[in-house]
Amino acid sequence: MASSPRTTIDSLQAGRGLAAMAVVCHHADVYVTQQVAPLPAMLSKICSYGYLGVDFFFVLSGFIIYHTNHWRVARPGWPRDYAESRLTRIYLPYWPIGLAMALAYLALPGVSRGDHAWDWVSTLTLLPGPSGPALPVAWTLQHEILFYALAFALLWSKRVLLGSLVWAAAIVLMLPLGFVQTPGVSPIDLEFLFGIAGAWCLAEGKARNHPVLTVSGLLLLVAFFLSPANRLYSVIFGLGLALILLPIVRMETEGRLRIAAPLVLLGNASYAIYLVHVPLMSVMVRVGRGIDPLLLAAIAILVSAAVGIAYHKWLELPLLNAVRRLLRPGGKPKPPVPVHDAAE
Repeated sequence: MASSPRTTIDSLQAGRGLAAMAVVCHHADVYVTQQVAPLPAMLSKICSYGYLGVDFFFVLSGFIIYHTNHWRVARPGWPRDYAESRLTRIYLPYWPIGLAMALAYLALPGVSRGDHAWDWVSTLTLLPGPSGPALPVAWTLQHEILFYALAFALLWSKRVLLGSLVWAAAIVLMLPLGFVQTPGVSPIDLEFLFGIAGAWCLAEGKARNHPVLTVSGLLLLVAFFLSPANRLYSVIFGLGLALILLPIVRMETEGRLRIAAPLVLLGNASYAIYLVHVPLMSVMVRVGRGIDPLLLAAIAILVSAAVGIAYHKWLELPLLNAVRRLLRPGGKPKPPVPVHDAAE
């Protein structure tokens, strides 16, 4: 494209923040139920769907990666810029939390859940290892890292749509072989491609019938809730989100939608919230066992959001800027580009 598109989209940030809080609510229900007592049945049922924040994050990742990079590929130095922005953005905020979790497991073996196996390879690199990362929710970051690598290849080849179709076909063909949880070839990885397709439509001015997209997306969301309670079917939900996302983004870029600043702040801090909330809840539910379960869940949710925002403002952003100054001495550091915020 001749001119650079708007790279910061507030509606995506707001959605990211709400998705992060949905994940936090999901885990508040899980941890309080396991350690204290069940929440009211209806509330617990609503919170149980919070894991779908993962699907939103994956769709957003695909959308943002294409939207912020497709017009930059031809520029000198793009490969370095891409690698630097992606790797610093995902690893620098993650390492303090991931390493702290691993050290806590070593120092206090009793705090480790018996069903959570972890290893140092996955914890340090987020690459596939013998078990998985010490931070339980970091399994989504493993999908993210592989997506960044594959997205780089697709963008560099300038055959994004063809490559995406090949990748999608490979995922579908490998489904009968049982790779449903393998990063890169899991059905949930299709959601990255849904996001790429949405961003391509935005960039190329395609799929402009907003009512058809919105209604189709809503029908897919309904279809998901009528489907069996199986993580495999959340891809239907992801596709519905992608269809609804495109009209919303267009409304904002056309000046017909404004997003409240608190929602944007929540979205900016969503990766930090995602990273810190599980360790915080693990401690809070043990310390607060004598508190009413509903009150304890509310406290855990609010504290997770507050600490996540603080982590974002006072550690994540300064750390990113400091490291990028080191990587580019004498140059102005680039502002952090939001990654996804993966979650479970």
